[in-house]
Amino acid sequence: MRRIAYAMAVIASSFVAVVATGCGTTKIVTLAQPAAASSTTSSHGHSELTLGGAATLAGERSGESLEVTLLSYKPTITVGEYDTPESGMKYVGVVLKIKNVGTVPYSDSPSNGATILTASGHQGKTAIIASGECSEGFASGVKIAAGESQEGCIPFELPQEDAAAKFQWTPASGFGEETGEWSISSGATAPAAPSSERPTQNATTSSDTNPALGALNGYWSDISKHNFSGAYSDLVPGSVNMTESQFVSSEGQSHIESAQFRGHVASNSGSSATVDVVSLITHDEQYGCRTWSGSYEMTDEGGGWRIERANLNPQPCSD
Repeated sequence: MRRIAYAMAVIASSFVAVVATGCGTTKIVTLAQPAAASSTTSSHGHSELTLGGAATLAGERSGESLEVTLLSYKPTITVGEYDTPESGMKYVGVVLKIKNVGTVPYSDSPSNGATILTASGHQGKTAIIASGECSEGFASGVKIAAGESQEGCIPFELPQEDAAAKFQWTPASGFGEETGEWSISSGATAPAAPSSERPTQNATTSSDTNPALGALNGYWSDISKHNFSGAYSDLVPGSVNMTESQFVSSEGQSHIESAQFRGHVASNSGSSATVDVVSLITHDEQYGCRTWSGSYEMTDEGGGWRIERANLNPQPCSD
């Protein structure tokens, strides 16, 4: 095994989950407002969806069509001990239901096409949560067969004193033809569907809250936030052949935009653990979007878990 942590596996190539800007012009649509939900007229001249409203949106490929419902907005979310927002920021979450009403299977990272706009005009950014109510794999990856649906939470970071005003979502990691827009208010929740109608989600098992996985999630959170010094502290000393300043400089030159990671603890023997990559999607200026497979070897160094080595293999993201 090559003795590498994230840096040596990818340092020459950067990362990032696809940014939800899309390409070309997207059309904002608001459709299928439920009878119980109120609507207002937006500056776009259309009826604006509220919580519980569903928009049917075209994807990027022929046959992709999705019915998307904003189920709830969470002004606060519970997080794990390794999750810390940036100074002056707070974690919030939106709960979406995505139903595939098209004719082809649908695969996406929902967080890539998600945007929150605040009352003061700022745009929130998606977050990576190691554990807690918005830490399930929905945000980083879904695969939905025609006629099926999934729902889950997407975490964001917003300014501490700011309030969410609108939520927008575009299929195909922001490259879809249409964008849904919802008006949201703090703490509001749409009526829950009967349990028999709610889709089964990826459960978070006890191994997914393991501190070794938490440390690795913290590493990827630091990489995504460009906190490269923090990421360097998550590596076993000597696991990369460079000083902290060299590591920070190299990562900065990679022009990392974002990274979405989800892992699973495959084995844990007390002071060492193996974490398999379930989903890792990165995007950077040089290589664009890539998906990664492989595993990490973790070591507990006197009460603190760090990355000992990584075995990662990249592939270009599928269209």
